[in-house]
Amino acid sequence: MLWLKAPGNTDHTSGAIVVTSTASTAVLPASSMRIPSCAASGCAGASKDRKAIANYWHAYILIGVSKLAKNRIDAAIQALESAVQPGVRDAIALAYLGMTYGLSRRFSEAKAIFNELNVLAREKYVSPTNFASVYFGLVEMGKAFDWLEKALEEKDGLVMNALRASDPSLRAHPRYHALLRKMNLEP
Repeated sequence: MLWLKAPGNTDHTSGAIVVTSTASTAVLPASSMRIPSCAASGCAGASKDRKAIANYWHAYILIGVSKLAKNRIDAAIQALESAVQPGVRDAIALAYLGMTYGLSRRFSEAKAIFNELNVLAREKYVSPTNFASVYFGLVEMGKAFDWLEKALEEKDGLVMNALRASDPSLRAHPRYHALLRKMNLEP
C-alpha cells in the first residue's frame, strides 16, 4: 500500500514531498515530481537528483496511476516505465504498466509484461490481481475475471482495487456484480 501524505505533509525545511508505504517512508525533493525521461538516454548523465529519485520507484507508481486516472496514457506510461527499473521489477508496477500498455493498444508489450509476471511468480508470490490488471488492459475481460476469481479464492486483498475501478465497461460486466455478491458487497 502506497500513498502520498496529504497536502501540508511536506518537509518544511526543504519543501520535499513525503511518500509513505507500509514498509518505509521516502522524502523526495519537490523537483523530483517531474518525471525524467530516461528512455532515449538510459539516464546517462542524469542529474544527481534524478539518480537519487531512482531509489524511490514506488513514487513513480503513484504518479503513473494518477496520470492514468486522468486518462493521460502517455504520461502514465512514462512514469510507470520509470517505476519498472532494472533490479526493481515489482509485480504491482509491472501490472500497472502492462495494463496501461494494453489500454494504449501496445498489445505485444502488454503480453511481454504478462510473461514477465509469470516468470516472477516462479520466484515469489505474485497476486492474481496483477495478472487480471494486464488482461483488463488487453480488454480480455473473461481472462481478467478468471484471475479475479482466483484472487478471491486466495482471499487476496488486492482484488478490491480491481473492483473499485471506474471503467464503466468493467462495472457493466455481469461477472463484476457476481464477484461483488460473493464478497457480500452487493445484495
